[in-house]
Amino acid sequence: MPHSSASIAWPIIALLAIAMLMAALACQDDSPAGTPETAPTSTPGPAAPDATATAGVRATSAQPTGVAAIPVTAASPPPRSYASISSSRTHTCALRADGSPVCWGADGMDQSSPPDDETFASISGGRDFTCALRTDGSPVCWGSDTYGGGQTSPPAGETLTSISSGEIHTCALRTDGSPVCWGSDTYGESSPPAGETFASISGGHNFTCALRADGSPVCWGADGRDEWSPPAGETFASISSGSSHICALRADGSPVCWGIDDDGQASPPAGETFASISSGSLYTCALRSDGSPVCWGDDSKGVLSPPAGETFASISSGWEHACALRSDGSPVCWGSNRFDQASPPP
Repeated sequence: MPHSSASIAWPIIALLAIAMLMAALACQDDSPAGTPETAPTSTPGPAAPDATATAGVRATSAQPTGVAAIPVTAASPPPRSYASISSSRTHTCALRADGSPVCWGADGMDQSSPPDDETFASISGGRDFTCALRTDGSPVCWGSDTYGGGQTSPPAGETLTSISSGEIHTCALRTDGSPVCWGSDTYGESSPPAGETFASISGGHNFTCALRADGSPVCWGADGRDEWSPPAGETFASISSGSSHICALRADGSPVCWGIDDDGQASPPAGETFASISSGSLYTCALRSDGSPVCWGDDSKGVLSPPAGETFASISSGWEHACALRSDGSPVCWGSNRFDQASPPP
């Protein structure tokens, strides 16, 4: 009986299937042990942040696809931010972080009108004038040159490291510590002792005091109220001259004052220690180590009442007003504001 086509096809199909299975097994045996036949395909991650991102914007972490990154702008100092401040009789001057000066208050003698396009490393206000040091140490003064005369005319060719203006005179220190003074010398306030060198200097009303490198004080000029008479044997870390009194800080921060004390300006509170001190006309202000202010002396103009709860990095006592800088450089002033000397510009 003849075979049907279906009966012939089935054996052939079976043989082909066996051959294909054997070929597959042979290929599998040729692969290295443990190596998968096909490597997995990885999904590309998000692109790395652009290294040339806009200045002032912090780089952000990678965001999921389709979600926009939110830039974070670095914190900026407040608009009124200063690196240093100096209170004087009826005006105040301060330096921004870039050294540019800003002054406010009385300007009848141009004491609040610094020269254009100048930058300074330090600044100090006198009665109706102001002096400052450029970054190269050269002095510049502006305002009134009357009264004692010459207070806005510093000696030419000097290179100075620190400067302090009194009522109508100014004293400064050269790089070697030797003092140089100009302006009124009616009482000898601009005639420092010959051959002396100092670590710091402070101009008062019509006298000047300075500290030697060992901390011992030296004063010259008017001595009508014992301005020349610091306690014997004392050494100090800092000194500040007022109208007719002087206050200084020992190395441990304890204060010592001498001179006129009619209003208690030379009588600091007992048991206190301070990080800095500044003598005004009839009062004194100081900062504790935590930055909280303390003032003593005459309070007829409210100068003994700094704003409650404030802490400061520096303080400067003027004639009847005081100004201080918070840690962010923003200024706070109190006391007499007759000439807007206690009203920093917005």
